[in-house]
Amino acid sequence: MYRYLDRRVTDLGEPQRFLLAAMRLWVESAGGGRCCCAALVRGFAHCRVGAAVRDFGIVMTALDRDALEKLTFGCRRAMRVSEDEARMLTLFDAALGADAPRVRRIAATLVRDETTATLATAVEWVAVRLSDGSFMEHDQ
Repeated sequence: MYRYLDRRVTDLGEPQRFLLAAMRLWVESAGGGRCCCAALVRGFAHCRVGAAVRDFGIVMTALDRDALEKLTFGCRRAMRVSEDEARMLTLFDAALGADAPRVRRIAATLVRDETTATLATAVEWVAVRLSDGSFMEHDQ
């Protein structure tokens, strides 16, 4: 977690910036009563990871419904990574590193026991989509 805590967003790698922006947009959309996945589709498609929208939605819904404590996320323009955002980026990093036991351990600190496997599996599928070689293969 400390790898990301209070870091500037501009200092993050592409996958982490993308995931952070997606988390913040999902939370903003949910708070505004809009369809969260619909808000994310364009950005995910632009980065060639449209197949990850469903699993990302599962991740965020699991956190929204079954979190052990209320998680807070910054606004989309916030320049630094908050504590809960750092926890989530660490979870995604474990999945990107294919460290399934670590993914499960971190997931267990975030959601109720009965949701841990769902969260971990969805995070792992998002990571698979981000790691398949097509992420960000667009003209920038």
